[in-house]
Amino acid sequence: MKMLRYISAREFNAGVPAWVDGAIARAVGIDPGKRHEALSEFIEDLRVPNSRYEITRPLIERNPVRFWQCVSAILFVVNLMLLFLLKR
Repeated sequence: MKMLRYISAREFNAGVPAWVDGAIARAVGIDPGKRHEALSEFIEDLRVPNSRYEITRPLIERNPVRFWQCVSAILFVVNLMLLFLLKR
């Protein structure tokens, strides 16, 4: 028996916003308790962006420069600590 799973609308059209895809995923969910209680809730989720459905991307994808600045800063601090420990 094949398992049912939601295939993201974004796989077919990358232009679909994450919050719309999240609202659709909730509407077609297998567990009835996790679906919208009323059609008006679903319509509202499609009309108004809901941050609950937003997908947060990793920092390296959102801002690669900031990511490497943070990595460099951490490595700098680690090197200072090692230098301090070796001089003891």
